[in-house]
Amino acid sequence: MALPIEVSVATEKDYERLLTIMMEAYKIEEGDTGVSFKKCPRFLNPEQEFLPDLREGKVLKAVIVHPTGEQETVGGISYCFQQDVDGSRRCHFGPFAVSPRSQGHGAGRALIDAVTDLAKQAGAASLDIEVVNWRTDLFPLYMDKMKFEVIGEAPFPAPERTTRPSHF
Repeated sequence: MALPIEVSVATEKDYERLLTIMMEAYKIEEGDTGVSFKKCPRFLNPEQEFLPDLREGKVLKAVIVHPTGEQETVGGISYCFQQDVDGSRRCHFGPFAVSPRSQGHGAGRALIDAVTDLAKQAGAASLDIEVVNWRTDLFPLYMDKMKFEVIGEAPFPAPERTTRPSHF
C-alpha cells in the first residue's frame, strides 16, 4: 500500500534535509562513466545556488506520512516563472530530486503535479525542465510517463564543472 504524500511550500527550516536529498540524488552525475558527467557535486555553493529559492518560497517539498503519523521529507523541487519575449509566461522547474531510497513511490509525480497546478494557476503557457544529454535514464520518465517533449538544445551553463562535453 502506498503511503500518503503531502506537497507543501518548503521553508528555510527544510534547508538541510532538502540539500541532503538533492546532493544524494544528483551524486549519480559525478564522474565520467554512464550517466555521469560532472567533476563536482550538484551545488558548489548551496547558500547562493539553492537557499535563496527557499527564502523566496520557490521550493516545494514532498513529505511521506507514515502509519505512525511520522512525517518524512523525501523530495524537493525548485520552480520559477519567467516572461518570454513574446509576452507569454512559462514555468521552469529544477533542480528536482527525490531521495534515491524513496524513488518509485509517487513523490516525484506528486511534486511535478503540484508545480503543474501552480503553473496553470499562474497562467503559464508552458512548463519546462532542462535535462542534460547524459541523463538518458531520465528520458523515459519525462517523455513517456509525464509527456514532456524535447523542444531544443541549450549549452550546459558551466562546462568547467563537467568531465565531458554536455548540453541540455
